Amino acid sequence: RCAGQIGGQAVQPAGTLVAQQQNEEMRELSRVSIDQGEEVNSESYLSAVTPLSPKEIRQLHRYNITIKRVVNMTGKGRTPSWYSLVVAGNGRGLVGYGEGKDTNISRANKKAFHAAVKNMDLVSVHRSKSGANTLESPVEGRWGATRVVMRPRPAGFGLRVPDVLHPIARAAGFTDLGAAIYGSSNTMNVVKAALQVLWGGSAPIGMGGGVRGPMRRGDRGQGALSRREME
Repeated sequence: RCAGQIGGQAVQPAGTLVAQQQNEEMRELSRVSIDQGEEVNSESYLSAVTPLSPKEIRQLHRYNITIKRVVNMTGKGRTPSWYSLVVAGNGRGLVGYGEGKDTNISRANKKAFHAAVKNMDLVSVHRSKSGANTLESPVEGRWGATRVVMRPRPAGFGLRVPDVLHPIARAAGFTDLGAAIYGSSNTMNVVKAALQVLWGGSAPIGMGGGVRGPMRRGDRGQGALSRREME
């Protein structure tokens, strides 16, 4: 049935209301399952909380940057758990990172992947005349004591970047790039410094652009300048 008006009020089609109710139920079940440590289908959960389809989620690039065992000191003594850092992207300009912690290593990894997908934002990938997917101009990002410098390179140069930046470049879709790290080489600081300068500050609805997180333009930098902005 088509949408109409009853008594001066807009009425939505029954199919739309049912779909919205199913999405809300899926989100609530996913939250409860994650809190209780149960296994959750990543494709169903992420397709319900982001604009991505299950097929697009299956095709995402996924890189495990760090997996390590950590110990928290609590009133009950030493509490061990696993920490995971994951970078995800579609290889066409969307990239993000996520952190996860759990007593089970697989659940920690899955939590980090979910956070990375929901945290993805747009990166400006420049297609040069030589055919290289690179940056418009050299950029520099800082996070704490870490300074990351990335420079555009011609086609055939490849990704000559430090190991921790290689997954970010691959997930974003860069094919030719040069980079260097100065100061602290802490993995988390390097990832944040790199994405701070690459993210443009605007994301699709539901993926960190102010709906389920703070606007990045206000607290994570303006991103790499485009050719039009530089001119």
